[in-house]
Amino acid sequence: MATFQVAAPEKFDFCKPETWTKWIQRFDRFRSASGWRKEQELHRWNVIFERAKFNKRKQDDDEGVESFVTSLYTLTEHGYNDLRQEMIRDRIVVGIKDSNLSLKMQLDPEVTLQKATDMARQSESVKKQQAIMRCDNPNSNVDAVKSKFNKTKFVKKQKKPFHSQQKAGCQRCGNRQFHPREKCPAKGAKCYKCSNIGHFAKSCRTGKTVESVNVNSDSEGFLGTINNVGDRPWTTKLFIRKKEIDFKIDTGADVTVISDSDLKGINNIELIKANKRVSGPGNTNLNVVGKFQCMLETKDKFSVQDIYVVKGLSKPLLGRPAIQALGIIDKVNVSSVNASSEANNYYRGKYPKIFNGLGKTKWTYTIALGQDAKPFALSTPRRVPLPLMDKVKAELTRMEKLGVISKVDEPTEWCAGMVVVPKSNGDVRICIDFTKLNESVKRENYPLPAVEESLAKLAHARMFTKLDANSSFWQTNLAEESRPLTTFITPFGGARRAPRENFEAGLTLNEKCEFSKPSVKFLGQIVDASGCRVDPDKVKAIAEMTKPTDISG
Repeated sequence: MATFQVAAPEKFDFCKPETWTKWIQRFDRFRSASGWRKEQELHRWNVIFERAKFNKRKQDDDEGVESFVTSLYTLTEHGYNDLRQEMIRDRIVVGIKDSNLSLKMQLDPEVTLQKATDMARQSESVKKQQAIMRCDNPNSNVDAVKSKFNKTKFVKKQKKPFHSQQKAGCQRCGNRQFHPREKCPAKGAKCYKCSNIGHFAKSCRTGKTVESVNVNSDSEGFLGTINNVGDRPWTTKLFIRKKEIDFKIDTGADVTVISDSDLKGINNIELIKANKRVSGPGNTNLNVVGKFQCMLETKDKFSVQDIYVVKGLSKPLLGRPAIQALGIIDKVNVSSVNASSEANNYYRGKYPKIFNGLGKTKWTYTIALGQDAKPFALSTPRRVPLPLMDKVKAELTRMEKLGVISKVDEPTEWCAGMVVVPKSNGDVRICIDFTKLNESVKRENYPLPAVEESLAKLAHARMFTKLDANSSFWQTNLAEESRPLTTFITPFGGARRAPRENFEAGLTLNEKCEFSKPSVKFLGQIVDASGCRVDPDKVKAIAEMTKPTDISG
């Protein structure tokens, strides 16, 4: 019996990138017609289970848009094929926590994945900016608030008379049947209320108040501290709507809590019903009045958090999520630090040449000019500030010794201007203005991968390594015929890119490389095992923006 053989598409010619679209279409048709599949992936992935996880995925309360979208890309790596873009779009519309934005997207008949993602990002960014602008400068009323806060008195609970608590039975464990002290189950037990030994918390007769919070949720945490501990507690002053509140720092608390008395003086607060049960040691329920979402501010940072209001709480407690968001305490993983240091020393010892000096690519790059290219040459060097003149000359000399540039003594058709950029450490960076040359260069169309796709590839990773080439453009081996195009003029004469023939180890890396770290900064995000979040340094300018005083700002 004869079988029909499907011919595979011809090998793709990378010299003709414009044919990529047609080639990939032919390849998809070939794969579909031939029934070719990656059997190992079919056995490895349970499509029904993966789709179930995707369909249940919603944006968490404290999760950013970037992290949410990245997780959707990760969950749709298998089993969706051509429907992937539409399914991610639908999940963003349905699963985003902003119900108003979700409704707005549903009313838009032309909403695409890119449009939905952009709308979610813009909404998140605007909300953060609005939260900043609505809060006045907290320093204006600090003195008045402090004086008022210092006068606040916390009234201890009165001890009940012993005779009012006497009951028939054991007063140590609460058992109704009396038994000798030696046989009491509370013998040697520690009370969660007063920390004394010999009785249970339910039978405790002390008037000490416990400052502890535990939230019963999917990820349970515990906090337990006593208000008569000898060591002075760690505290920090934060602002909520212009009011300064002194919080006790507690890394064991799942949530941030304040008392109902602290709520007085905070304007425009609307309490909503708490969707979680807050409890203390011994699983004792606390009287939660409600919760509200507001921005917590320090002098240089802010974070929007859910704040629970507990009636009769003796001291406001700052929970772990707020502590991490505000950077009040840095989490140090000793084993991770040691692993990173060991990996760093290992690679530097095994490959010393990679971390020493400048390397050179084993291939040469040729600058291709268009047919209508018109040479451009400056005849007068751009001025360099006199205080920087010596530093510029020293940097040019260093670059020449490294073989990055070489002097030019003959006329050239192309000659660009030099731009001097001061560095933060006092040195200078030499830049060249190749605007005219770039206008005449043939463009090589290379689609850059989207940030979401790049971050999605890091899913399930726990340790990260980041490599940074040492002056990467300087290590590019330029073809001989292209070097005159890079000529630039300086106050000390002309120079151009030079060949480097005394070093054949390939590319080299700089000192900023990071090995085996639990988190790294990548593409404007901080990436770790829990996902990715926006780098605070990237939004620092917005966070520190002064309040507008008029229409023009």
